[in-house]
Amino acid sequence: MIFKDGDFGRYNFHLRALYEDLAKLYIIQKNNAQALESVKNVVNHAIGFDDTAFRAPHTSPLINKINHVGLTLVKNYKGNEAYNLLKRLEKEEYNPIRDTPEFQEICENLKEHAQED
Repeated sequence: MIFKDGDFGRYNFHLRALYEDLAKLYIIQKNNAQALESVKNVVNHAIGFDDTAFRAPHTSPLINKINHVGLTLVKNYKGNEAYNLLKRLEKEEYNPIRDTPEFQEICENLKEHAQED
């Protein structure tokens, strides 16, 4: 109900992390189909975070009155979320799904959004 229209805003960052953990768990379980589905969600939320204005108001009637004035995005890393996700996807824990066409397509899509600075 809070995010009924996909209005995740800065919460995309947290959802990205949760789906990333799920993807790793599915890889451990050798459930490559679910792992790939989770990686797709990771990408969507990483790009969603990058594309969202940090102080943008929410549209849901349950939270659209929240005041974002004074919030500041502080990060201690370079690049946007898409860029950093590409780097994390290079880790060997993703080797079981790395050679699949779906994973390669995901990485190509992510490269279009990645910005190093």
